[in-house]
Amino acid sequence: MTATLEVGHRPLRRNVVRAGLVSVIVRPRAVVVGLVLAASVAALGFGLLYIETLPPDVVTKALFGGGGRLPRQAIVDGQLPIVLLGAFAGAGLAVAGANMQTVARNPLATPDMLGITAGASTMVVLAIAFAGSWGAWFDGIGVPGAALVGAAGTALAMYALAWKNGLETTRLVLVGVAATWFFTALTSYLLTRAQVWEVEEAQRWIVGSLSGASWDTLTPVLVVVPIGIVASLLLRARLAAISMGEDLARSFGTGPALTTGVTMAIGVVVAGVAVSGVGPIAFVALLAPQIALRVAGGTVPGPLTSGLCGALLVLLSELLCRTVLPSSIPVGVVTAGVGGPVLVASLVIAKMKGRL
Repeated sequence: MTATLEVGHRPLRRNVVRAGLVSVIVRPRAVVVGLVLAASVAALGFGLLYIETLPPDVVTKALFGGGGRLPRQAIVDGQLPIVLLGAFAGAGLAVAGANMQTVARNPLATPDMLGITAGASTMVVLAIAFAGSWGAWFDGIGVPGAALVGAAGTALAMYALAWKNGLETTRLVLVGVAATWFFTALTSYLLTRAQVWEVEEAQRWIVGSLSGASWDTLTPVLVVVPIGIVASLLLRARLAAISMGEDLARSFGTGPALTTGVTMAIGVVVAGVAVSGVGPIAFVALLAPQIALRVAGGTVPGPLTSGLCGALLVLLSELLCRTVLPSSIPVGVVTAGVGGPVLVASLVIAKMKGRL
């Protein structure tokens, strides 16, 4: 069926798809943008597989189970996990960023700005560099478990400190920045106490890299990120109401506190698992939702379009590392190099428009 809304003198048509008790508003622009983004991610992913040294026909045979054992091992066990991990981890960071930006009504409220990825990084460094001493327990639960513990613990502390008759967004960002610096300093201290070979492994992970990808590191990301995207899609209507203010959300029958808590929990879990696979790749959670909001329209960044934008950003950065930049440069350096100037430019534009 089709619903028509009046905004000023201009009617806005929305297609409502109903399946039992569930109804979803489908916006044609968002659908088209989503399809284009999905096709771009798929094309870029296949392109990354084909720019290696093996001939294209050998790569194709390896992908479909043919060819010799060594080509299959090089492509299926070597390159394919790298591409899939980059896409799904980028999508996970972007979805977590979209969720947090929406409930906080602040584009700076992302996992890397709120200390969540920094907390996860500290626990992972304990698991990697101190497996035989301080970090024995974290090593026992594995890197994904350590990242989740760090992310969840930081989020709970941040949520408690930022709560005052509701979630105050300014206090949330300030507490998050303080948490980021605290865990960054703690991680630096831990690295000074570790052995040289342990520091090298931990440092590569901290910067954010796809080079260590395998099916073991990919599996948790491959399971959790799609679940997080679906759960965020189911909450989209409630999130749209919360983005207009808690009082208005209550008038629509939406429980802001419960929705905020559930949305933040989804973001923390997805971000923690994504970080466990690739490290805290900077600025993806900040940039991807804002790009998705501008290209797809809407009142809040959509989880699916944000995830696709995040996947595209990470894969594009990996492509730059393999073609233009020296191959030793990890993907996290590229996203940080792009994200830093974009963040400064966005702050300048916001100040010029009187938003700061």
